[in-house]
Amino acid sequence: MGGGGWYITVNGRPAKYVYVYHPYQQYLAAEIKSTYSLLYSYTPPSQMKPYRVKYLELLVIKGMRQFEHLSTPVAFLNWPSNLLPPKEVLADDNIKAIIIDDKGIDPVLDVFGIPPMKILFTYQQEAYTINTTPLLPHQPHDHPSTIYPQEFDLPFKCP
Repeated sequence: MGGGGWYITVNGRPAKYVYVYHPYQQYLAAEIKSTYSLLYSYTPPSQMKPYRVKYLELLVIKGMRQFEHLSTPVAFLNWPSNLLPPKEVLADDNIKAIIIDDKGIDPVLDVFGIPPMKILFTYQQEAYTINTTPLLPHQPHDHPSTIYPQEFDLPFKCP
């Protein structure tokens, strides 16, 4: 299993990411350690309003492989009635990403709460996992499962 960790992703040109493995956190290079510390302890200078997502990616996966490693049983929920049945969503695939736009987000958030979230569902005695991921304004919403980091010109210059 391991100790878990975090990714620090920097989009732009050049795009890079660093994986911080929690048990080795104390051995990070100074530059990565200071970046991690900034991100982990950051608080905004004033009260912020919660971001209201306009696009939400749902990754529908047939099965429960993302939960199989857990030693305690996971509770299944019934498939949400406000989503198409899984056989229509997946067709002949075992995994498919779909984008929910602003008009359809509220009913999805009623089921999932604040994303990102991963929930196990059943439909006609089959297990399905749904991962929800909010798409931020700079992320493309016309096609799901964007690969990160992305290469693009940043709106600022680093010294």
